[in-house]
Amino acid sequence: MQLRARISLTLFIFSVIVALVIGTVGHVANERIEEEIWLQMLNSELEFQVRRSNQEDINTSEKLPQTTLYQGDPLKSLDSVPANIRHLDVGLHDELMFNDLEVCVLVKDIGPNRYFLVFDITDLEEAEHASDLVAVLVIMIVVGLVVWSSIYLGQWLTRPIYDLARKVETFSPSDKYQPIADNYRDHEVRKIAEAIDSFFVRLGLFIKREREFISMASHEFRTPLAVIAGARDVLSAVPDLPQKALKPLDRIKRVTEELNEMVSVLLLLTKEELSTSNLKEPQRFDLVLSSVVETHRELLVSKNISLECCSFEPTQVSAPQALLRVLASNLVRNAIQHMVSGTVTVSLKDHELQVKDSGTGVPPEIRDSINKTSVRELVTTSGLGLYIVRRITEGYGWEFQLLNRKEGGTIAAVSFSERESS
Repeated sequence: MQLRARISLTLFIFSVIVALVIGTVGHVANERIEEEIWLQMLNSELEFQVRRSNQEDINTSEKLPQTTLYQGDPLKSLDSVPANIRHLDVGLHDELMFNDLEVCVLVKDIGPNRYFLVFDITDLEEAEHASDLVAVLVIMIVVGLVVWSSIYLGQWLTRPIYDLARKVETFSPSDKYQPIADNYRDHEVRKIAEAIDSFFVRLGLFIKREREFISMASHEFRTPLAVIAGARDVLSAVPDLPQKALKPLDRIKRVTEELNEMVSVLLLLTKEELSTSNLKEPQRFDLVLSSVVETHRELLVSKNISLECCSFEPTQVSAPQALLRVLASNLVRNAIQHMVSGTVTVSLKDHELQVKDSGTGVPPEIRDSINKTSVRELVTTSGLGLYIVRRITEGYGWEFQLLNRKEGGTIAAVSFSERESS
């Protein structure tokens, strides 16, 4: 249940309980007061009429017109008293039916006689019932006002919290964080906002340190890679180099180029947000993909795996060329690594890259980890390659899917959302 609904329900229940308590106390007090009034009034009337009747000089104009007096001797006979009130005990009896009238009866013993003073309250009760109807209508209106005020108060009390939640939802990792605690005056909401401000400050410092570390480490990798590349160039320039050394040197060249591209991509990934705004023009991804396929085709000479290319439609993608090369290389290499024999098919059509293999398919733990946010879990199950692919596609808003084929094997597909076809 939402906090707003909980507050409104609490206020409504509290208001209803208070109304019920006040109404019950008022009803009980009204009945007690009414009983005291009847008792005092009828006692006075009874004493007056008994005194006047004993003097045999009763003036009927002086008695209450709605009253009728009956008397009898309880030890002898009460035949003079109507049968429907004869059985009443001494005391006051309210709201009784007598000759189709609603009456109040006072029964009292005076001397040897028992007197029954009947007071017609029909008109008074009808007026009271009308008042009760008015009271019910008033109560219904009050209940409606209570419901409305409970909802309004619930919204009013929770409005700062919902406003705070909306502000937090609009935060973007790429934007500079602006403190929000000064926007709130309520003590409790301000404390929450201050805690959020403090958390984002610590988080920003932590991310900054991580990015600086990755950036410095990536730059440090360039030095040994440059040394390896230079040494390879020196060895390649040696005359009469044995034929057996040429192939390892080519492999060294290829690996150092791939590592340099990987370092460049890591540096791009450490930026606050991958963006196409700094690119002067889109890249021809079909040409990049052709180069990647040819590079990996050379690696399959001694393996029972064939690499086939379907039509590569001319496709322009707004992203750095090194990043596109790493994206394609990781998908092709991942397909090759999960096969012992078979065919890897690469296609680029309708702005979508597909890499299909005829292997055993993707294990559930790898397929599930693609959508997980935990870097450690994704890298542990599927390696750094797929993590980099997911990171690139997320940064540029591309769609990445890794699915099992019905006929066996895997399909890795990337749909580009920012593209132009040439």
